[in-house]
Amino acid sequence: MVACVRPIWRKYALAAALAALLTAPLLVPLARFWPNFTKDVDWNLDFTQPLRYFVLNFVINDFSIVAGSALERLPHAAYSMYIGWLPILLAIVCLGVARRRDRRALLFLVACAMLVLLTATAATWRWLTPTFPGLKGIRFPSIIGGLAVPPILGLAAYGLDGLFSANWPRLGLSLQASREQQGTTFSLRWLLLIPLVYGLRGGHAFSQRYLYVTEVGDGVRSVLRALSTSSLQWVEPPFGEHFWIEPAVRMGLKLSPGVMRWRWKGRVAPEPYLEVNYLGPPPGSYEVMVVDTMPIYRFTENREYAFVQTSGGVFPCQASGKGGSLLVSCATPESGTLVVRENSWTGWYAWRDGKRIARLPGQWLSVEAPAGEHTYRFRYLPWDVPLGVLLSLSGIGLAIWQWTKHPPAPTMRIGKRESEVEASSDLGT
Repeated sequence: MVACVRPIWRKYALAAALAALLTAPLLVPLARFWPNFTKDVDWNLDFTQPLRYFVLNFVINDFSIVAGSALERLPHAAYSMYIGWLPILLAIVCLGVARRRDRRALLFLVACAMLVLLTATAATWRWLTPTFPGLKGIRFPSIIGGLAVPPILGLAAYGLDGLFSANWPRLGLSLQASREQQGTTFSLRWLLLIPLVYGLRGGHAFSQRYLYVTEVGDGVRSVLRALSTSSLQWVEPPFGEHFWIEPAVRMGLKLSPGVMRWRWKGRVAPEPYLEVNYLGPPPGSYEVMVVDTMPIYRFTENREYAFVQTSGGVFPCQASGKGGSLLVSCATPESGTLVVRENSWTGWYAWRDGKRIARLPGQWLSVEAPAGEHTYRFRYLPWDVPLGVLLSLSGIGLAIWQWTKHPPAPTMRIGKRESEVEASSDLGT
């Protein structure tokens, strides 16, 4: 038995290694930067729901309950996973019609669904967090519950197949002529289509509250155009409204803070130069314009994206570029320090007039800036990205080598040629 198990685990290890290598361009930078991440945590586990209530989310389609605080929910948390009673009942029927040869696979689906439900509910987290307090950073474990839907639907499909394959009575309809009798029969199994269609319609109607396409109005584009700046200053659309993010990023705006669940540990987000705020002017700002009923405020203190700080004052610079490639032009009467409001980190490199220069310590990108007109170039070129790409290429090579080393088994052709083979073997005997 051990000899049979070892090759299986060897294949699992090979699959895990291939997965890690192929995703290395994402995993290597993540592993390198992981100690610098931080996020809000749910210290009191308020976002979890007891299992006795959580399972009802599969059959509750009343939106007032889904979005409310009943059944120990938090309003606006993610509990929506309605599939209706029909798949649940069919999954239960599956246990009665299961064939012996399929029980192992069906028990696997049941175990998967139960494991997901236990992972998504309060009891498990209250039991684990005293030993692993970092798990409190998973603030919305209820989202995990959606992973129980595929195994439940798999069980329901098996149950439906068992019902459909059963020996159903037939309904006959006959028409008698003068000498001959003509008729037809109808299997009652087709009546199953009625609850199936009803169940699909219920799931579709519920999902339309969440899955829909809406057109971004001209007002959104007008406000974002008003937030555009000439020198990459940070701006902020209405806080917490996600539909602003994609068009703003597409227009090249630099959003601070945007919508972020993770933050850089020990650092503050760049303060915006312009901000849209429904609640009135933020401290230290004044209203500059109103676009489509939305007030836009500018802050009085210096919030330029790039500037030279000298003993005589602050001199703004012109900046352009995107991501990790920036170009800054400055003209100052005296020397000072060029500050670019971009988080400085290992991997950033700087050039002045084409010559490599050293970065200065601090949160923001900064270099020495002599008097006169100069052009500065900043590039983010970390070592983890090429390393990840190299590992990914090696994973592709390993996958190709395994594919050529173990080609798929040839499929057997059936039909006339197979019968000819059988005939020839009979003649040979």
